[in-house]
Amino acid sequence: MTVLDTPTRASMLAGPAIVASQVSINFGAAKAIFPAVGPEAVAMLRTGISAVLLLIFARPWRASPTPTQLGWLTVYGSMLGGMSLLIYWAIERIPIGVAVAIEICGPLAVVLGKHGSDSRTGHQTTKSSSSFS
Repeated sequence: MTVLDTPTRASMLAGPAIVASQVSINFGAAKAIFPAVGPEAVAMLRTGISAVLLLIFARPWRASPTPTQLGWLTVYGSMLGGMSLLIYWAIERIPIGVAVAIEICGPLAVVLGKHGSDSRTGHQTTKSSSSFS
């Protein structure tokens, strides 16, 4: 038995945390404030509130990032904001279930691909493959 075979508390909470996040973000925004302010404002609020929470909990002033790191942080933040904007534009045009299903397909494929292959050889492992069926 390896370390990867034993579930940790964090890994056991990952699934429920993802479900709670999706319910909160998508249904809360789509049903509560989305019709009133539009997708652009919802994406801005989501990104802005996330940035404030990150400042509160991560306290970045303790370790000042280098100019190179600031550049990458700016790119990363812009990508997160862009992803929020794109999903809310999609929700505005197509049913929320379809938009969220499309949004989840990419990360799900990455997780399933990583979980189902041996990182040293790239070969599919029998144990990982059978655990998803």
